[in-house]
Amino acid sequence: MKYSCLATNLILMIFSLLSLTGCDQTLDIPWLNNSQNKNQHSYTLDIPALPLIQDAIASMELTFENDKQNLMIKEVCALAQEKLTQEQVNSWLKDQSIDMTKIPAKGSSMSLLVNGDKVQQNAACAAYVATSALSLVNFADFSVVIPSADSNNRTNPEENATSISVSKESIDNKKLTQYLTTKLTVAKANSDFYALIALELQKLPPQTIPEYNNKIKQIFTKLSPLYLEHINTLYQHNGIQYQVITLNENELNFVSSDGYHFMRSSDGLIFKYNDIPWYGSGYLMGKYYTLNSNYYSNALINKLTQIDK
Repeated sequence: MKYSCLATNLILMIFSLLSLTGCDQTLDIPWLNNSQNKNQHSYTLDIPALPLIQDAIASMELTFENDKQNLMIKEVCALAQEKLTQEQVNSWLKDQSIDMTKIPAKGSSMSLLVNGDKVQQNAACAAYVATSALSLVNFADFSVVIPSADSNNRTNPEENATSISVSKESIDNKKLTQYLTTKLTVAKANSDFYALIALELQKLPPQTIPEYNNKIKQIFTKLSPLYLEHINTLYQHNGIQYQVITLNENELNFVSSDGYHFMRSSDGLIFKYNDIPWYGSGYLMGKYYTLNSNYYSNALINKLTQIDK
């Protein structure tokens, strides 16, 4: 009887509150407005995390306005990891006929070569390394130039110079092993850190794609020194064997003795561990990570909700 009275009083109090708000107003009580809140978020989409992470980090890679892209970024990496001093880099820039007085402290890719910003140097270097796993085969990385078959028969040095060619016989096996080790190391590190970033992003409420992009850059910038350390650790402990399945300008496909399978083609990177998807097609370390996203603009949603009215 006591509980019945309490329930009756509670119901009366609720109706009393509702009448105070008026017929055209909504009472600001979360559990009463639950259906309205649910409708408000009904247009969110679960987006694969990997392409968002991959694209955001790739956009952090530095680009230079000359033909010395790799040389420049290697100097930035050397500064970030304190393998070179600023004085040594200044001397190198001078040797490259680059006027340091014309390099701005901020706003240019060249800035990181002179401004001493360790945070951004690490971030740019880590982005360059991470993105390198996606690059297509460059035979210059593991080949030696040898004369073609008829070059020794030519008497004119200029003719010999134009007859140089690279063939399968010109592959340097030691360089190729280093190349495959680097690819495998970066793919492993990317799997580890991209999965961690995905987990961190899943803690957030629904975001727009640009908001996720900015958040990924912030997280990766903070993690970049640890990412580079992880790369060095994985590489130093690498003493594995490789079997190359396909090696040409459009595809790199190989397996390693520790259970990994690396496949990079024009379709992207597929990386497996013991036949489990470890990186690629939305998977990271065997799991398909998604992010709840406010993918559609408010203007589009408002237009859509007006159709039935």
